[in-house]
Amino acid sequence: MEKPKIRFVDALGNTLFCLDDGEDIELEVGDEWVRYTCRYMDDYHFKLSDYIYHIGQFAQEREKLVQRYRPVNPNGGK
Repeated sequence: MEKPKIRFVDALGNTLFCLDDGEDIELEVGDEWVRYTCRYMDDYHFKLSDYIYHIGQFAQEREKLVQRYRPVNPNGGK
């Protein structure tokens, strides 16, 4: 069975990026980037660490705070 995709969209429905369940994402915390594993909850929610986020609200924040978070390069680079 294929893993569910977590699709982050802007207010117009354009895809910003997609993550697989269990894929890593980095969040900017102060001057550092901290890596978290993204867990699929349902089509509208995902979990990072102990917190559950609404995908749409998270995506809207990305539009306001450009580059505050990003998918992790699968090759290990940034």
